[in-house]
Amino acid sequence: MKIVSRFYLMVLLTFYPFALHAVTTPTTIFMKVYQVAVSNNALCTNPVTIFKTDTPTFVDFIANPTLGSGSIAAGTYNCVIIEIESVVKFKPQANVGVNCVAGVEVSMPICSGGDYSGKTYTLLDGTTGDCSGSQVRRVPLVLSTAANCVGTGPNCDATAFPFGIPIDTSGTSKNGLKLTTGMVVSAAATVNFTVDGRNQVNDAGTRCVMEAPVFSFQ
Repeated sequence: MKIVSRFYLMVLLTFYPFALHAVTTPTTIFMKVYQVAVSNNALCTNPVTIFKTDTPTFVDFIANPTLGSGSIAAGTYNCVIIEIESVVKFKPQANVGVNCVAGVEVSMPICSGGDYSGKTYTLLDGTTGDCSGSQVRRVPLVLSTAANCVGTGPNCDATAFPFGIPIDTSGTSKNGLKLTTGMVVSAAATVNFTVDGRNQVNDAGTRCVMEAPVFSFQ
């Protein structure tokens, strides 16, 4: 059976004022989204595209936007691949350290040298690339229930690679980001894709950064 599922993206914005270290919450998260695909398999094999565009604009994930819609078969989808531009913009809710200033927008490059230099990724059309250099590029953000990196958890160290496929089920894979719940589709309906950025903004010493949000479906 084919159903039409419309995606609404939202971010949960409860702020925890008594965090153990100096962090804050983003009040905006802007990204350019080129394409979204899903797979029943947590290893992200045979993904099916829900929608795509060649001319994306920055969308604020906190403003509960409609990211897009498309027809997919009923079932449970344990992998989501979101192709985005490799720049994320956000505004800190409060001052943190020297570099995070409340209400001042930060443009944060991702897949841009550093720990990711030389690491390769594959787009949904089979095009490959790597994260060397500082140029803006199109990259696949890989979310899977089999991934192990959650927020700032112990599996999200410098070797973690959120743009990497394949993901394995060994429990030690550093590819992808954790999708805490899969997407269940059983009828024509709205699907809420939750991006929880609470307490993920911090001063990294030389710049303000936002760590990976926690992703789930509701």
